[in-house]
Amino acid sequence: MKYFMGIAPPADIQAQLDDLRRRYPGRHADHIEPHITLIPPADYTETAEWLHALQSVLKKHAPFFLSLGSCAWFGQRVLYLSVLPAVASEGAPVPSTDPLGMLRQDLLDRTNSWRAQCGLGSQSEERPFRPHVTLAMSSFGTGFDDMKKLAREADELSRALASFPVNAVRVYARQKARWERYDDLALAGSNV
Repeated sequence: MKYFMGIAPPADIQAQLDDLRRRYPGRHADHIEPHITLIPPADYTETAEWLHALQSVLKKHAPFFLSLGSCAWFGQRVLYLSVLPAVASEGAPVPSTDPLGMLRQDLLDRTNSWRAQCGLGSQSEERPFRPHVTLAMSSFGTGFDDMKKLAREADELSRALASFPVNAVRVYARQKARWERYDDLALAGSNV
């Protein structure tokens, strides 16, 4: 079965993003919930073993906060909201480290042997990591003109959304034509 790892924003933020995505042509909202991909999809076969390996990595990472930034593009084919480090409360200092980037790198390092078995090797490490939440893709039927309109609305929405805590990594599994939640794995000291 195919799986990937990501971070799911809180349900209220997901609902607002999904509502926005569904107002425009395309099937992206039907394909998967809004999320931030950490480890790309692969056909993992030793499910219990790599889930245990993921949990051992996550126990070393404390919860942190993220916020959604402005819209950006991968060419004219993908529209997304950028993801930024955030603080727990007004006036608190922004972290001096990149907790999201460090978490992703530790997950990549720990899952390297499984990804290599799936033929992924180091392809995901070769591209710079740009944390984001995809809003629309041309391959899912959203035209560039509609994406530009969606971008204006999404920028407005992202300014109104609060930062959110990251307490877990979500494992997604491919179920027919949709990616579904498989499991939520807690970060250190979190309950999910």
